[in-house]
Amino acid sequence: MRNNDSGVSTVEKEIRFIQSYFQLLRTRYGEGLQLNMDIDRRYFPYQLPSLSLQLLVENAVKHNIVSRQQPLIMDIFTTAGNRLVVNNNLQRKTLAVTSTRIGLRNIEAKYRLLKEEGFQIVEGEQNFMVVLPLIWNNN
Repeated sequence: MRNNDSGVSTVEKEIRFIQSYFQLLRTRYGEGLQLNMDIDRRYFPYQLPSLSLQLLVENAVKHNIVSRQQPLIMDIFTTAGNRLVVNNNLQRKTLAVTSTRIGLRNIEAKYRLLKEEGFQIVEGEQNFMVVLPLIWNNN
């Protein structure tokens, strides 16, 4: 949890953290949860709000069916324009979990505080995607 001290963390640290967190989730959900990552290493020194990826993965698990028959598939990847994308297939739980969107609003608020534009939430019929702008640390 030391990641959260400064409010931002490097992409490399966030990816390492999410890999560990994902292993914990796999212990619980087994083959019902899949994670694909395609992170261009050149983005490793860039920054993003601390624990953003953990919150987005946690949200996906909270709001979607996770089972061997219907695996929740998460993709985390970088794109041109210094963006990191977290995408998951949508398979909403039949008993919907009430969403306050507080977590998403918190991430968006952190970007506003950092004066960074480009945070996006894109909800389609079959997937849910969040685009996180990556911040260049010129220190």
